[in-house]
Amino acid sequence: MFRSIWVFCLIGTVVAVLVTAIPILGILFAIMGVPYLSIILTNAGFVAMAVDAMTSRQQLLLLPPLLWFGGYTLVASISHAEVAALRHAAAVQNAHEPVRWNHATQPLLITKVDTSSENLASDITPEDFVKTYGLDEAYQGAFADAPATRVWLDHQPCPKRGAGMAGSAQYHGINRGGYTRKSPMEWADGVCLWFQGKAIPPPGALVVALASAHEFSGLVSGIEQDVTISGPDQPAYTVRAVQVAPLPWVPMLMMGCQYRGGLDINMDTDCHAEFVFTSWRDQVGTTPIELVTKALKLNALTIEQRLPGAIWR
Repeated sequence: MFRSIWVFCLIGTVVAVLVTAIPILGILFAIMGVPYLSIILTNAGFVAMAVDAMTSRQQLLLLPPLLWFGGYTLVASISHAEVAALRHAAAVQNAHEPVRWNHATQPLLITKVDTSSENLASDITPEDFVKTYGLDEAYQGAFADAPATRVWLDHQPCPKRGAGMAGSAQYHGINRGGYTRKSPMEWADGVCLWFQGKAIPPPGALVVALASAHEFSGLVSGIEQDVTISGPDQPAYTVRAVQVAPLPWVPMLMMGCQYRGGLDINMDTDCHAEFVFTSWRDQVGTTPIELVTKALKLNALTIEQRLPGAIWR
């Protein structure tokens, strides 16, 4: 019985891979989650093979399941150890006294050493600091002492509701809700968010410089990114944002084919097999903006806390 189960799982895995290689139809199968069947069928097949080996007393059949689960557990242990070491090193580096900064008198300037990795890293924008962390204004530029984009909150109504242009500046109203019928979109009266390019930051700005994000490969999935905070009256301080994840303890080998031809059936099909990692995104307390705002002693505010006297319409 169990032999028929692991043989069925083996055949089912091959079929699940092959159907995703069918031009055009393979795209639909992939959307339906057929490649994930290989994870279930592969593990179920090795479990059934181990049970078959014990019930039929064929000791050689135990070797593939032992190599599969035992070997994977060893590799996963190494993966977890590497992640723990990365997180510990970042925690040691980030254990620093808060930066001395008076945000009422010293402007904030965000710079980016490299913008090619923005799709990987958690982006830090001046809008975040103005809307969520209570600053009246913030700047973003390519580097210090260069024209930058200024973002500021004006406690006057926008020229029109929504977004638009007024001279050389853009504006955007502050809104909330809009997700469900019970929470319709509302706009705050008497307040407006403004954006203006080619602005010159005032002297003595506190500079938050984002370095390139490094993407991990191999036994660790995720990124790390250094952010250096520097001001005129103190040494530079670098925080390291490490957002990483190890291999899960259960083998999750996903196999499938990705058809690259669109509607052209003559194009090649790329077949692959890879282990699925746990998600590293949105890990609380590890993103660049969370580490920077902690160093600057800024607390996140809800939109109601940010605009306590606003009238919402």
